[in-house]
Amino acid sequence: MGEKTESRLPELREIVKEQDRRVYNFCEYMLYDPSLVAPLVINIFAEFGKVYRRLESQAADLSDAELRIRLFQVAWTFIQRHLAAQEHNLHLGRDTRDLKDFGRDLLSGANVDDQSVRDQIFQRILSLDADLRAPVVLRDILKFDDEQTMQILGMRWGVYRHRLNRGRLDFANFLRGRLASSSTTEATA
Repeated sequence: MGEKTESRLPELREIVKEQDRRVYNFCEYMLYDPSLVAPLVINIFAEFGKVYRRLESQAADLSDAELRIRLFQVAWTFIQRHLAAQEHNLHLGRDTRDLKDFGRDLLSGANVDDQSVRDQIFQRILSLDADLRAPVVLRDILKFDDEQTMQILGMRWGVYRHRLNRGRLDFANFLRGRLASSSTTEATA
């Protein structure tokens, strides 16, 4: 039993070492306040360590891909809890300074190397609803495949594809400087 612990713990360290940046990026794209990302990532890895030790004590034989999925499932659970606890005042009040540059089309003629353009792109990613943003971030930015993304988010295929496609459409519209997606405006017209 002691030998098994010695052989499995380096794998845990390797997984943490390989995935720390991806977990950080996932949290960064999902949370509104960047100062909360680092403490949340620490809590995610602490909880994943407990999950890993429980799997190890059950003598579960999981591949690296399955362990990565478990890690991101833990991250998604923490992110959902955090977002549910937050109060969002995005549409309240008369302060529209955040929307001042929203009409700017970032897809035509914008220089992605410019820091202000990168900040605007990041803000527009954050303007997506979290349920639509998570599949887009995991699939398109962090490069998980469809099956892994479905497992991480705990969704069925149809729900996942709908949210991924709707998130992509809304994000493209946000990059073009439109506040509402064309499917939403057609449905209300």
